[in-house]
Amino acid sequence: MEVKVLDLTDFDINSITNEIDISYEQDDIYYSYPYYSRNDIDYQFRLTFIKDKIHIDEVKNDNNKDFDSVELLKTIKILDNEKFQEYLQTFIDFRDNKTVLIDGIINLNIDKLDTNEKLNIIDNNKIYVLYELYNIFLE
Repeated sequence: MEVKVLDLTDFDINSITNEIDISYEQDDIYYSYPYYSRNDIDYQFRLTFIKDKIHIDEVKNDNNKDFDSVELLKTIKILDNEKFQEYLQTFIDFRDNKTVLIDGIINLNIDKLDTNEKLNIIDNNKIYVLYELYNIFLE
């Protein structure tokens, strides 16, 4: 058995910061959990970081396809890093600029409900998945 020694001679614990770094050199894409799912098709939010802009979309991901399974449904907003940071720090929903995002249980078992109940649950699911997505950047 070989034992390797970790060299920490140039390591400085004081150089670690708690700041959120959302500056990206390449395109990074993050998906929320699905807020609705039916027949192996997931509906979710997608954040795409391109240079100093964040593109926020609603997409559907067809898990029945091998390639090109993600389809853009709607572009919600394009934000700069500073504005995105404000949303993250305050947990304000970027869709309406006022709803405070909260944690909750995502309910995907809604096929047998009436239309109004489904829409209400999907609206709540969107809040819950956005809350979780924000937390990815705050960790």
